[in-house]
Amino acid sequence: MKSFSDLGDTISIVWEGLDVRNNIVPDGSYTVSFEGLSGNQLEAVKQSATFSVNTTPAEAPPEVVFYDAEDQFSPNEDGRQEIGIIDFEFNKSVDWLYEVFTSGSELVISFTGAGTIGNVTWDGKDINDDVVPDATYTTLLTGTDSLGQVVTHEDEILIDTVAPEYGNLVIAPDPFSPDGDGIDDTTTISLDITADSLVTVYILQSDSVGLVKELDRTFHHEDKTLELQWDGTTDGGVVVSPGEYQISIWIRDNASNRVEPYPIKTLVTVE
Repeated sequence: MKSFSDLGDTISIVWEGLDVRNNIVPDGSYTVSFEGLSGNQLEAVKQSATFSVNTTPAEAPPEVVFYDAEDQFSPNEDGRQEIGIIDFEFNKSVDWLYEVFTSGSELVISFTGAGTIGNVTWDGKDINDDVVPDATYTTLLTGTDSLGQVVTHEDEILIDTVAPEYGNLVIAPDPFSPDGDGIDDTTTISLDITADSLVTVYILQSDSVGLVKELDRTFHHEDKTLELQWDGTTDGGVVVSPGEYQISIWIRDNASNRVEPYPIKTLVTVE
């Protein structure tokens, strides 16, 4: 966008909102990065900051021009996806209020701030510092400008701390013989899962070291039995040698709750 340079211990930079071609930049968020180099070529610690350019007239009504939020997270102290992060931006400076409500419209917690750019980090706790129950919560973002004009944005966020479960894992036929004779040339891996989940399936050497094939890495729905076929080939399309191979299955939901064990391991025999 544009760069500046100067010498000294204290640097003051004035940017008039123009790019390298001296055009006024569009309204929006911008990041400024600071880098320094001493006389003996030692680099200073890099720093950055975010600010906004806003040419919106004072009388214009406020608008939410950017909103990005976690749709679910899992505050269960397992170290994975423990918090919900909500970022938003208005077209002008406002006093903003972010509120979380139960399905019965009871206030759970609220956050406040001011400016054009806002950020909320919610750890899944209520105003009493207790972790809220698993449920879908309604969120309401309200921005009020200096003229009392108001804009709102409503959303939902799911608290989910329960890990999916699996069942009815079947590998059949086992053994199988991928020799092209039309009899048991493939094997089918099938199982049921109790929640919408990302499923990753690897075929490995029996010692769990060598990767043979990535069989699946897709999102599956709980209302369908997962069925995958392996034709006995590697990722390169080469038919494997006879022997035992490990099937490793990783399953986690959208809130990063994992099926245990993680991964599920079982063996299949190629003849």
